[in-house]
Amino acid sequence: MISIRRTAILRMTALLAAVGLAAVVLSHQLVESEIDSFLDTQLRKMALNAGPGFASPAPDAAAADEAEDELVVQIYDSSGRLVHDSAPSVGMPSLDRAGYSNVRAAGEDWRVYRVADSRRAVQVGQRQSFRANLAARAATGAALPLLLALPLAWLVISWSLSQILLRLRDLSTRLADRGVKETEALAVDLVPTEIAPLIDAMNTLIGRHQEALDQQKRFVSDAAHELRTPLAALQIQVDNLQAQELDRDAREIVADLKAGVLRSSALIRQLLKLARLDAPVSASGESVDLGDALRDAAADFISLAGARDLSFDFNLLENARVIVNAADLRIILGNLLDNAVRYSTPGGTILLRLRKLEEGARIEIADAGHGITPEALPRLFDRFFRAAPPDVVGTGLGLAIAKAAADRNGVALELRNRDDGPGAIATLSFPAVTG
Repeated sequence: MISIRRTAILRMTALLAAVGLAAVVLSHQLVESEIDSFLDTQLRKMALNAGPGFASPAPDAAAADEAEDELVVQIYDSSGRLVHDSAPSVGMPSLDRAGYSNVRAAGEDWRVYRVADSRRAVQVGQRQSFRANLAARAATGAALPLLLALPLAWLVISWSLSQILLRLRDLSTRLADRGVKETEALAVDLVPTEIAPLIDAMNTLIGRHQEALDQQKRFVSDAAHELRTPLAALQIQVDNLQAQELDRDAREIVADLKAGVLRSSALIRQLLKLARLDAPVSASGESVDLGDALRDAAADFISLAGARDLSFDFNLLENARVIVNAADLRIILGNLLDNAVRYSTPGGTILLRLRKLEEGARIEIADAGHGITPEALPRLFDRFFRAAPPDVVGTGLGLAIAKAAADRNGVALELRNRDDGPGAIATLSFPAVTG
């Protein structure tokens, strides 16, 4: 495993060292060039002003330097008479004391140094503005490399951080791609050292969550299996009781008892089916013709629909084959059709539509009921939640089972109220079509 702290420190240290070295080299070259130019000028000035014989040299290329860095040299004899002045136009005054002084001449400030003995006195002056400009150029030469290095440093730091955090992005991608029912622990060997304790804690939490889910599934499955036998025995006893000679009141009581046993048996079957659907997919999908599947599922409800004076309106314009678990698809369609038949008002028509789309296929099952209340819509897929009228028999698990089967096959299941009249419409969206 890598360490974010160690990697960041090493890369930042290397980057700062490289930038600092480049800044030192470039700054040295700029300042050296500036100082060389200045000192060369001073050498030439001192040579030209070494004595009265060189006061008026012939013009040459070196004399074309800027006047700003000009040195004014004045030589006085023992009587105080000016015997040499390198820049008479400046009008530098004669000072009465040796050493450094600040004077003003020709409208400018000058820094002057005077030295004298018994035979002569020498004054050398230099503009203060030149000193200020020299300091500014030296500061610019020192700061410019650092300023130029900032964008490069920003790019290098951004690249370094991106490389350091690449493993974190990979981890977040793996987390985002994980399914709800995945139980495999996250690999800690591919993450930075500082993140490893967090991954270990997440793996522990995933394990505890999976253990709780497994216990819940086992409880539901075990309870349903345990209840099947006594309910079957109770069903036999009720059937035997019904076969006896009973008066009218007793027969009504036995009929109610039998209806309760049947509802309980149906609930147990639903719970077992839900427990199986909560398990991971064991069989791979197969190519299924949606039109045939929808017609076969509707055929199972022809008798129930006829008993309630309901009819089916098939609108299957195109053939569409998808990869899906056929058993799960039968469960989904069966539960949706069962709801449509139960909740439709007598004399209505249940619409069955199949559409082939660019991105897949869609099945729509529209009932002829009273629709779904707005407050019930968000909870339709909750287990044991019933939005049906009290007179409609049900367990509250049909839509939950259909949703679980759809999710594990990658099919989107939605329920909403119809726009063209009363009733609800269930939509199944399949992501891909094979034919």
